[in-house]
Amino acid sequence: MPPSRTELAEGMTSTGYFQPEILRQRQVWDGKESLRSIYQQWYGEVGKWLPEKGLVVELGCGAGGFKQWRPSTICTDLVPSPWVNLVADATRLPFPAGTLDALVAFDV
Repeated sequence: MPPSRTELAEGMTSTGYFQPEILRQRQVWDGKESLRSIYQQWYGEVGKWLPEKGLVVELGCGAGGFKQWRPSTICTDLVPSPWVNLVADATRLPFPAGTLDALVAFDV
């Protein structure tokens, strides 16, 4: 179930996951070059399977690492953050059938 408006306003989802935790994870991500390097290699492997152009959506983007690697990605999550394009539940995405070219999810 997606978070209520009150939970989002307070920075907390219905599962108790706080927005400040996601911001902390981004700080960790930004501070660990070795971690980013490992993920960038992984993103490169996944990227081989993605279309060069078209609509790619990431489910549960968390700290937003994939969007740094592929800026054209539409990033979704249950919790708003500066790199989330769309606050949405992955089981109820607001895209018409046949409009997405690819979905990706990492560490969800």
